[in-house]
Amino acid sequence: MTAATTNPNETMEIQRAREAEFLLNHPMIVGAFDALEASFESQWRNTNIEQRDEREEAFRMMHTVRLLKTLLTRYIETGKLAEQSKVTRLEQERLQEA
Repeated sequence: MTAATTNPNETMEIQRAREAEFLLNHPMIVGAFDALEASFESQWRNTNIEQRDEREEAFRMMHTVRLLKTLLTRYIETGKLAEQSKVTRLEQERLQEA
């Protein structure tokens, strides 16, 4: 690749990381995640022994919210690696051209 070319996967991962970071830092999204987690955890903790299905559903929902946050965090981490890779690649190309 020359300095004029780009790696489409790199570009996509960097953009996805920016969008994921925006979402994870947006006050409305943070508040929504917090409210959902608190609601599902409360439902889970406040079930009685006979409410097995309700307890399991609340736990699954709470776990799903946490998985979504983890996935967005992974997108951010992958984007940071892609950004580092891009900088290194461009620096190597610049040195080869010199």
